[in-house]
Order: sequence, then structure tokens, then C-alpha cells
Amino acid sequence: AKIDSKVAQVLQGSKTSREQLMQGIARLPHQPTALTVQRCAALLLEQVEQIDSRQLLALRVLLSTGPDATEGPEAEVGAVEQLRKRVHAALLSNEVTSSGTLATTSVAALIRLTKSMDSRKDKLWQLVRKQLLEREDLAVPQVVEVLRFHHRTGPTRDRMLFKHLGK
Repeated sequence: AKIDSKVAQVLQGSKTSREQLMQGIARLPHQPTALTVQRCAALLLEQVEQIDSRQLLALRVLLSTGPDATEGPEAEVGAVEQLRKRVHAALLSNEVTSSGTLATTSVAALIRLTKSMDSRKDKLWQLVRKQLLEREDLAVPQVVEVLRFHHRTGPTRDRMLFKHLGK
């Protein structure tokens, strides 16, 4: 806790790179209420509009690995949750991800996000599905992740997607 508060103080007073801030967010699964995580989230909130689609995807994946912060002071919880919502919205509105085909690594990141989706009505699922229909180079674990998502969200009649994934 002492080290965490010192790191948070350093973050507050210096110019920290986006990559360093994202490394701070990577601590989210293990320390969701840590001052460092919260400070990194607050600083990244100010930069969302400048983040490119590759980094938005990476950040969204990092944010989906942590719990929905329900503990800790409300202000601390707010920074991570606000960042989660802003990155999600930015990702959906980002021209690079909403039109055109993404690189395989970006599609893999999108597939990992299905773990945090509740239904196929999620706009992010529509983006994932569109990208999946344009791919023929998915690895078996990626296909399995898509199948888990479908299993978790109930019956489907998405024959086009399953026919494509079965190639």
C-alpha cells in the first residue's frame, strides 16, 4: 500500500507515457482499488480521443479483465468505470474498427472481449461478428471463444457465422 501511494503520487506529478498508464491498468485484475490503477484510469480518461484503434482495443481488453469495481471509495471506482464506458463507446464509434478489416491480432483482441458481453445485442458483438465473417485465419482457441460466447448467450440461428467458422 505504501509503494502504491508513492507510485500514484509520481503519476500525478509527471508526464507519463500512454504505455506506462496502460501498464498501470494491467494491475486491475489483482488490485482494482489500488491508487495506481485509479490514477492511471483518470489520466487515460483525459486521452481517450487521442488513442488509436489498436490501443483502444488493447485498453478495452485490459479493462475487461478486472472485476466490475464494487469496492472502495466511490471516486476511485468511478475512474475505472468511466474509462471502461468511454473506451467502449470510442471503440464502437472509431472509423477504423467500424469499417474495413482489422488485423488478426486486433480480431483476436475483439474475440477476448466476448467474455464481458451479456448478449448478441451488444453493439460490440456486431463488430466482432462482422470481422469474423471477413476472416479465414482464426486459430482454434479463437473459434472456441466465439462458441463459448454463443453457448453462454443462448440459442442462435446464426448459420452464416457457424458455416464460416467451420471452414
